[in-house]
Amino acid sequence: MNWREKLEDVEKKRAQGEQLLAAGAFEKAKGVLEQAYEQIEACHNWFKDPLVSKLEEVRSRIVEKNMQLGDTFWAEGNLEMARECFSICLDLARSPREHDEVQIKLGQIDQKEAKSENLEKLGRKVEENPDSPEAIYDFATELAMERYLPEAIRYFEKLTQLTPDDADVYYRLGNSLFDSQRWDDARGAFEKALSLDYEDKAEIHYRLGCLEFEQHANAEGAKKQFEMGLSIRPDQVECLKRMARINKLEEKYDSAIDCLVSALKYEPDDAGMWLELGDLHESLGKMDRAKEYWGKAIEVEPEGDAADYAQEKLERVLLDEESSREISAD
Repeated sequence: MNWREKLEDVEKKRAQGEQLLAAGAFEKAKGVLEQAYEQIEACHNWFKDPLVSKLEEVRSRIVEKNMQLGDTFWAEGNLEMARECFSICLDLARSPREHDEVQIKLGQIDQKEAKSENLEKLGRKVEENPDSPEAIYDFATELAMERYLPEAIRYFEKLTQLTPDDADVYYRLGNSLFDSQRWDDARGAFEKALSLDYEDKAEIHYRLGCLEFEQHANAEGAKKQFEMGLSIRPDQVECLKRMARINKLEEKYDSAIDCLVSALKYEPDDAGMWLELGDLHESLGKMDRAKEYWGKAIEVEPEGDAADYAQEKLERVLLDEESSREISAD
């Protein structure tokens, strides 16, 4: 029975139910009308599920686009437009990871609009000691943390002249250049940090992998850098997360799952990864495993956005399963 036939059957049952009701056969009327109601619910879900899936795809793309625009406006110093873009993202954010990421960016904008007392204090130290590497380093680091990126870059560049063999300075300069989307300059700073034997080489390869993907959309180049980072430090969880994300975009769901399983060995209480693991199994149609991992997300983070999101996913799947059983029965 197709959906049109189901709707015709619903209409027949509705009319039959009304006739029974008018005749005083209340119990029979109740049974017939309940059958009609169940059938219309099943039809509703049959139409709804594909629409929900497409709406989720559109929502995700809008968030991604506005995050990129917000970062661009921020790098240009246009905080008002950056805030507007991030606020759009906050309204549409569904997963805990998205929500937290946007909240952090909005909080950093608030900090940038009102300089912290600590930043002003560090700035005064630089004024009093304009050639002090320690004072400049502290000031530049705080500038970067509060997202005063052009100023941070200027002071880090000055530090490269005062302390040309300090790998950490080049690493932090690379981060500020990366956040400003000055890709080639960031690459040069990271590679310089590597040549100076930066202590956490895995972190440098992670940043270079991110750069490959952000600048050139070079998935293979990015994964190569992440793999190099993991060969140095297998517990570099961010490399594993990024590889999972790229594999998911390429619809290589099994590979994405392998990455997250490895990452969870080091951070088993990360509810976001359990959620993502459930979503990946959903993409493969392995719903029992998906439900298991969503349940695990609730277990490790019973309160908050992660638990709410996981519960919503579980309830939707259970409703879909119930609707499918009703359709099969009919």
